[in-house]
This record gives sequence, structure tokens and C-alpha cells, in this order.
Amino acid sequence: MQIGEYSSVMKHLLRSTLFVFFLFIFSFSEDNAGSEWDSSIDLLSIDEKEQVRTLLLKDKHAELDSLMQNYHKRYRFHGNILVARNGLPFFHESYGLANQYNDKPLDTNHIFQVASISKQFTAMAIMILKERDLLSYNDTVNEYIHNIPYERITVKQLLNHTSGLPNYMWVLEHHWDKKQKPYNDDILRLMAEQDLPLYFRPGRRYDYSNTGYIYLAAIVEAVSGKKFPDFVRENIFKPLDMNNSFVYSAALDNDYPEKVDGYYRRWRRFYKIEESVHDGVVGDKNVYSTTGDLFKWDQALYTNKLVSKETLEEAFTPLKLRNRYEIPYGFGFRIKERYGNKVVYHNGLWEGFRLNFARYTDDRHTVILLNNTDIRINNYIARRLERILFKNDDIYTNTESLAMISLEESLGEALDHYYLMKEKTGDYKVNGEALKRAAKYLERIDHPEKAFRMNKLYEAVNGVEKEQLASKP
Repeated sequence: MQIGEYSSVMKHLLRSTLFVFFLFIFSFSEDNAGSEWDSSIDLLSIDEKEQVRTLLLKDKHAELDSLMQNYHKRYRFHGNILVARNGLPFFHESYGLANQYNDKPLDTNHIFQVASISKQFTAMAIMILKERDLLSYNDTVNEYIHNIPYERITVKQLLNHTSGLPNYMWVLEHHWDKKQKPYNDDILRLMAEQDLPLYFRPGRRYDYSNTGYIYLAAIVEAVSGKKFPDFVRENIFKPLDMNNSFVYSAALDNDYPEKVDGYYRRWRRFYKIEESVHDGVVGDKNVYSTTGDLFKWDQALYTNKLVSKETLEEAFTPLKLRNRYEIPYGFGFRIKERYGNKVVYHNGLWEGFRLNFARYTDDRHTVILLNNTDIRINNYIARRLERILFKNDDIYTNTESLAMISLEESLGEALDHYYLMKEKTGDYKVNGEALKRAAKYLERIDHPEKAFRMNKLYEAVNGVEKEQLASKP
């Protein structure tokens, strides 16, 4: 046998011996732990498990907070942020002011206009009616809205912006001569009176259309017999416990003083943006919500609480235009690929509000960014938040996986998994300090057995890492 081959064999034998030794030691320790504590009475609550997972992400939280403190101080960002990983909202913070005139600080319960993110809820209202067999995507609009000059447009074309409808905002600004703010039915009458031509034959092109979504809201009202804000509240917000969300229309008698105002910046000062003639119209905008409620919405979209998963999958599928061109838009959702994930998202911009809502559906990560000023940094912030969220993602995944196996199953199974993955991949990285933080928390809340397991897992991780460092030339 050559000297190099002999050395390789000895290293392999040493590694295998250490592997068996660690398994024996920690299995023995766990058996002793079982004799000290009755594991049946040392169960963690759901909240305690979530707190452990949050502690494992403390380093990432600190990096996100440092980033946002910088944007607040240097660029005067004012808004609320929620970042979730694997369905866990581990970063939920507020920066700046809710009211620029009285220095009232923002908190995570403040309610923001979410602008075009509202289109998701309009699309969901249509999906709900479709699943109740009250309409079909292939129905034409004039089956529900009478006396309109557009006869060949389908519900589906409204959903995916291929209707060719003209811009209602231009019509409203040039032809509305009444003092009161118009509601959707006023817009429909005004559009019929003006009888403007379509931009293109329905289904031929994609053209992002706010008009299409006010028509969808009108269809919801025609089919359900309810005002659009009432239908959304009863069929979406209430079932999901989105208790701080509503559809606001300045044309209806439903003011909500708790919502925050939008501001525009001139030089170093912010000024409140007053309501305009557009603020009575719903469907394309005017949903108000919080970061917490939007996260409830995000999580519900992984379930069939509102509609079936098949219906949701269709909503999250890019449009195939004329069976040739793929357009990255579904029903109220934009679609893209980032960091190996399908991203289902939408941004918003309206009268002093800038907003981002992104769902990384393969990993169940989420980024929600609500800003009540017109400063143009939201997209930059969203990209930085995304970058930090996915930074060292494998290390956080490994650490959380080991911790949860240890807490929910046993220390022995966690160690088996760790050594197996270490042997299999050769580079199975774990954040040992995060495990130590979790152990201290478990000790503090009087879960000694769970703390013991986490400490032993920390020791095992550190021991293997030290062995690898010592073996390097």
C-alpha cells in the first residue's frame, strides 16, 4: 500500500470512529436526560417554537434592521416592513412617522392604502364567484354590465389585461363635471357616454389596465347583489381574520379615520396629499391593509380557505397570448423567477403610497414593504431585503432543520441527521451560535430538557467544525 493511500484510509477510519463515538456519547446523554425530565410535560407551545425559530434568525434580523435604519436616516424612508422565511415572519418593524405634521410614529398596526396590490383581492372576488358557478371566465362583460359599448371582452381578458379598454382616469379627469366623487357605476355610465374606441381588439395584446379592474368590481356587484367593499369584507377579509383591512371609497359613506395619509416630498419637507376625484373608484386600488393582514393573505394563498388550489394555480400562471407569447401576469398577480423561486408579486403606486408585496412560493418566503411617501426608493429597498433574505440561505435552513428535529423528535435523530448530511455533502454548514441562543431562551422559559438537547447539538456542531479545522494542512 502506498503512503498516500495508507494516510487516506487512516483518516477515513478516524472519521468513522469519531462519528460512532459522538453518537454514543450524545445518545447516552439523551437517555440520562430522559430519566431526569419527563418529556411529556416539557412540550413547547406553538408560540415558543416560533420564538426559537426567530432566535435562529437573529443575525439576519440585525442585518435587515441595519439596512432599514440607514434608509430611514439617509433617505427619509417612512413605512412598515415584514419579512418572512418558511412561513415565519421574523422581521416586522416600523420606521419613521405616520403623520408628518405631529411627529406621530408609525407602528405595525397602521393601515396603508395598498394601491394596485388591491387587484389581487378583486381577482379573488371573481375567482370565488367562478367557483360558486355564478360566472365563467369566458363570459362576456355585457352579460353582466348593460348599455356598454364593448361587447366582445371576456372576464378573463379583464383579469389578465388583454381587454384593450381605454383609460378611465383620462375620461374622468376630462369629462367628470360634478362635485361629488364618482363610484364605479358613474364611471361605467361616463365611459358609455363617451364611447371611446378600444386600444386594440380584445385578446390581441397585453396592456396593463386599471379600467379592466373597475369593470371586474362592477361584475362582482352585479352577480352578488352586494357593494364591492361589502363583498370583499364578507368573503375575503372576514374568513381570513384580516380585521384591519377594508375597501375604501370616498363616494360611499364609509370613512375610516384610522388609515394613514400619503405624503409627497418637496425639498426637505413632506406635504399631505388630499383626496382626488379618483378616490371614489374601487377594484383597481383603494384596499387598505396592514403588513400583518397582508401576511395572513399571503399564507391563505397556500391553502384552499377561499378557493381551490387548482383555481389559485391558474391565477399564478403566466398568460399565453395568442398561444405564442408568454406574458408574466396571471389574475391580479405578476410572476417572475428569482433565487430559484417562483415569485408571485405585485407593486403599488398611488398618491403618496409606494408598496411592494412579493411571495417566493417555492421556499414560502415573503417580503412586504409599505411606504406612505412618494420617495422613489421602494424597489431598491425591496431588492436589498430580498438579497439579505436569501443570503446564506442553506445555513439557516440547515440550522432550523436540526433544531426542529431535536425539539420535535429527539437529540439522537437530530445528530443522526447532522452526521449523515455532513458525511453526504462534505459541507453541511450550521450556525452553532444560533443554537446556543435558542438553548439560553429555552432555559429562561423553563424547558430544561429542550435546552439540554439544544446545547448538546451546539457542542456536536462545534466539535465537528473544530475537528475539520485541525485536519487542514
